[in-house]
Amino acid sequence: MSLLDVLRALVGAMRCAGDADVLMLTEARARKLLNENGVLYGDRVQAEIDVIAVPRPWPGEEIRTAHYAGVRAAYYLGLQIGWRAAQRFR
Repeated sequence: MSLLDVLRALVGAMRCAGDADVLMLTEARARKLLNENGVLYGDRVQAEIDVIAVPRPWPGEEIRTAHYAGVRAAYYLGLQIGWRAAQRFR
């Protein structure tokens, strides 16, 4: 089960709708990072954060909130890596 599915069940689909695009993007990147590098921080992880942390509006966001888009993406990347690592230990 993906983190997005779990969050939808916990907080509701409407509450997750605004972050669904970011969660799907970071899910794919977290899967690739874990498979190639494991859970430890390194150059590849920093490179992914640098790519997704560029301030830009996500679909449905206003320009004024674009400043926080990179921070949200980096945060969700960390959540995704933690979620995927926890799933592997089950």
